[in-house]
Amino acid sequence: MGIAEYGNSVREEAKKTRHVIGYLACLTFVTLVLTFFGFFTNIVRNVEANAGVVLDSFRTDPTFGPMINYTVHAFGASFSPALALGHVVAIIISPIGLFTLLFYFVIAWMLPVH
Repeated sequence: MGIAEYGNSVREEAKKTRHVIGYLACLTFVTLVLTFFGFFTNIVRNVEANAGVVLDSFRTDPTFGPMINYTVHAFGASFSPALALGHVVAIIISPIGLFTLLFYFVIAWMLPVH
């Protein structure tokens, strides 16, 4: 692989990474706005309940159980990283995730960065 080909592949990876970061920034913004106005729990409640049920079913598994039961104590809070990741995935596959994806496409279309 030549230097020019390597540079092109790095630019392509940078574009993909920029889109992922942009989507996650939009997801954070939409989630915080919906939480502030009180609509968040009504929209995501069922999807998050399903994520909790799936993670609870893995608690007794000898392979995944220790990862699910692991608890982090940070900043005065105690939480399971697996449960936090499950909630993030639940938000992404909920209607909020779809709305955010459409919102990001509109922003990327309006403000192209090259």
